[in-house]
Amino acid sequence: MSERAVRSSTGWRALTYDENDGYGRVRAAGAAAFDALVQTSVVMAQRYERSHLGRIGRRSLSGVPLRL
Repeated sequence: MSERAVRSSTGWRALTYDENDGYGRVRAAGAAAFDALVQTSVVMAQRYERSHLGRIGRRSLSGVPLRL
């Protein structure tokens, strides 16, 4: 993939490349890492489900409800 395609595909982060190529790349990498953490937390949040008692509970890998 060309660098131009990467810049256009990063959306608002493309502005950081124009400021300073070295620092901008670090900022873009940091933002990408942050996005990855957010996506991971979204996946983890989907593991939380409502139990039969109406309380919000989390199930362990074995299927046993855990209390928070």
